[in-house]
Amino acid sequence: MASTQKRNSAVNGGGSKGRSASNTSKSGGKQAASRPGAQSKGRSRRSAPQKKPYRREVGGAVCLLLALFGAIGYFKTEEGAVIALFCDLLKGLCGYGFYLAPPMLLAAAVILVFHRGRPVRLRVAGAVCLPVFAGVLGISELAALAVFPLFARKLSRKVLYTGATVLVVAGYGVFFFAPMNMIPIAAAGVLLFVGQAFIQTLMLMFLADTIEYGQWKMGKRNDSITFSIQPLINKLGAAVATGVVTLTLIVSGINRAESAADVTAQGLLIMKIAMMVLPLAAIALGYFVYLRKYRIDEKFYGQIVTHLKERGDIK
Repeated sequence: MASTQKRNSAVNGGGSKGRSASNTSKSGGKQAASRPGAQSKGRSRRSAPQKKPYRREVGGAVCLLLALFGAIGYFKTEEGAVIALFCDLLKGLCGYGFYLAPPMLLAAAVILVFHRGRPVRLRVAGAVCLPVFAGVLGISELAALAVFPLFARKLSRKVLYTGATVLVVAGYGVFFFAPMNMIPIAAAGVLLFVGQAFIQTLMLMFLADTIEYGQWKMGKRNDSITFSIQPLINKLGAAVATGVVTLTLIVSGINRAESAADVTAQGLLIMKIAMMVLPLAAIALGYFVYLRKYRIDEKFYGQIVTHLKERGDIK
């Protein structure tokens, strides 16, 4: 009996030891399993939120500084080698577009600083390239105005108007089929602005001829009223053009595009129709009205002046 009780106590002791060992291993496993989660939570708590990059704001500050340098260059100051070098570089690169560079750099700075998460790449590129494009067009227009008297001595006004209209049509054609590249766009701009300079000069001549025509028909000379029509037409045309440009940018989606690659084919087509087809139609309509309704050519104008001298209205 004593031996039997010893064996039972030994068995019970071993079973309790096994159960305690298994319980210890389970609790240890649970603690080990819970440690990675606790570590990950600790890491997530310790990790700080990522800071937003300030690349656009830095670029805006640089553009603002360059705009200030260009504005100082307006006054032809001799102080500051860096400012003088920058202004000379702008003048050599943009020509007369130098005077447009500081406002466009300021516009680029405003776009970059106050972007509010919107795409800015296409807008900034357009603002920066505008002075270069304006310089090319300004030089083209001034050159056309300089050589206009040479052509006017040898060619009639009708021939000059026809040639200028052909240049404008050719410029719009190159513009329409040109890729998103500055070189063909600049070539199209040269054709456009040379033809436009000729047409503007001819319009002033046509308008001036109507003064003698009105005096001949009505017996009264109205110089100031006649010449006041020109600035009225210019302001009205500029207002209409600004409205068309704004509406086109919204409808085509260009104002939301981050780069040229983001502009859809449909948006590009809308832009080309609004910026090229509509002005081309207006140019063609003006030329048609000139051919059908404008009667005062060089011969007829000479007759008008002769009649006015005979009547004693002019000397």
